[in-house]
Order: sequence, then C-alpha cells, then structure tokens
Amino acid sequence: TNDLKFISTKVETNHEDSLTFFHDKGFKQWYTERILRYSGKRLPEIELQFIKYKSEYFERYVEAIRSSFYELRRANDFKPYFCCEPNEAKRNELENNKDNIYLLLDGEKLAASVTVNKGSIDNVFVTPEYQGGGIGKKMMSFAVNTAIDSGSNNILLNAIERNVRALHLYESLGFHIVRSMYYLRLFSKSS
Repeated sequence: TNDLKFISTKVETNHEDSLTFFHDKGFKQWYTERILRYSGKRLPEIELQFIKYKSEYFERYVEAIRSSFYELRRANDFKPYFCCEPNEAKRNELENNKDNIYLLLDGEKLAASVTVNKGSIDNVFVTPEYQGGGIGKKMMSFAVNTAIDSGSNNILLNAIERNVRALHLYESLGFHIVRSMYYLRLFSKSS
C-alpha cells in the first residue's frame, strides 16, 4: 500500500503570482511563513525578570511549549500537533542552547520563554494561562534588547501568517516583513 499522503514544497518569493506554476500542477496553499526584521534602536526597558534555561526546567519547558503551540499547530495541520517531544534528543538540544533560552517564571510555573541567538529571535511563546496580559510585548522588548546588546544590528524573526496576533505584536514593535515562504502541498490521489 502507498502511505504517501502528500508532497510538500516551499517557495520563497515576494510575488504570490509566481506560485501559479505550482497551482497549475495541483499544489494547494498550506501556510505562509513571514520573515521579519528589526533594525531599530533598543526598546523600553521592562520590569520582568528572565532567567536562563537550566536542565532542571526541562519538563516544564517541554510542557509549556507543547501547550503554547498546540492550537496553532492543529489549525495549520502541523503534525504532530504536540511539538517538542520530551526525549533525550530534545533535552540535549536545549542543554546545548541553554545560554540563549530565557524563561519567565511565576513561582514554579513557566509563564513564557524566548530564544535569542546572534541576529535572531525564535521559540517565542507565552503559555495559554498567561496570554493576553502584555507579557508577549514585554518579552519581545527584552529579546530585542538582548540581541542588540550582543551586537546584532539586524534581528530576524519568523511567524506564520495565520498567527495574526503575533504578527501585529511584532510589527507594533518595529519589525517589518522582508520575505515570505509559501508552503504548498500536492495530495496523493488516494488520500
């Protein structure tokens, strides 16, 4: 039996009409990733205290990122819907990047996290329980300032187009869309 459900491809372009070739071949739009850039000055200082990731936070981190991205992943058919498997490979990945991962704790609860690498911000999330209270904006100010302090003049960040709240937040802070990646799928005849 053929288990192939679909073939996916990504196309980087700033002109949606260049996707005609793929649409003519039967590919359907899946999702669009926006690449944003910040090249401004430091943002206002914030009063939240972020700490660097430590291995003792592994289980809390994995649970937090899984719950934070579940709805977005489900809505966009990103399987598995629960990302970030709690396995040894993930533990090693986090441990190897621990100096770049920042956590916001509320007592023992992990409220938010962001990864700041040289020239990029990634894995931005606020857990569902803490969303809507302004933590995301404050965390992004912290992340931008941390990147600038480490010598980055241009900071890149990716977001899914359907994550409208995140895109509005990033743009309100001075990020601008510089590129688009279109993901398309061609489904097999049997699915």
